[in-house]
Amino acid sequence: MISLNKQQIQTIVLIVIVFAALFTGFHLFFVSPDSSALSKLKDQLSSQQQEIRQGQNTAKKREELKKEIEIFMQKDKEYLQQIVTSTDFEFFKYMIRDMGNEYNVKVTSDRSDTVDEARKSVFQGDSNFSEKIIALHVSCQYHDLGGYISRVESTSPFRKVNELNISKRTGYEKNTGNLEADIKILSLIKEGN
Repeated sequence: MISLNKQQIQTIVLIVIVFAALFTGFHLFFVSPDSSALSKLKDQLSSQQQEIRQGQNTAKKREELKKEIEIFMQKDKEYLQQIVTSTDFEFFKYMIRDMGNEYNVKVTSDRSDTVDEARKSVFQGDSNFSEKIIALHVSCQYHDLGGYISRVESTSPFRKVNELNISKRTGYEKNTGNLEADIKILSLIKEGN
């Protein structure tokens, strides 16, 4: 065993304390600032990664929204193609009369009126669209009338039979009966071309 005197022990303890102080100082002045800087960098990196993820999500949502807008625009274009223009309205009236021939419905009279502003619901004050009523007086069999009305309404989602009045039925006893009816067809009209 080695024997050390008191002065040697004090010197060794002093050297150990000096090395501990140097190690602590080195750590505090050189390593700790680096670790706090690394910690700050790590926080910044985490924050930037989160921003990138948010940006990617926003870009993904933007692409989805862009596709939805394209679908909406296509549907809008298709709907606008189904609306009769004011310049084609007379041809449209003729077409409705001609549809009657397909269903053995005799159109005995027709007239058209523009719906006044007070009665309009959706397009009140809109100069791009108007609503017109085509009033028809017809003579036909009951089932033929139903097929005719269905056909007229299926030509466009912007057209509907607004009013139907069956006024009289003749020849019922002989099973050749025709009914007389007044039909009002409401149609959306796009003004201009």
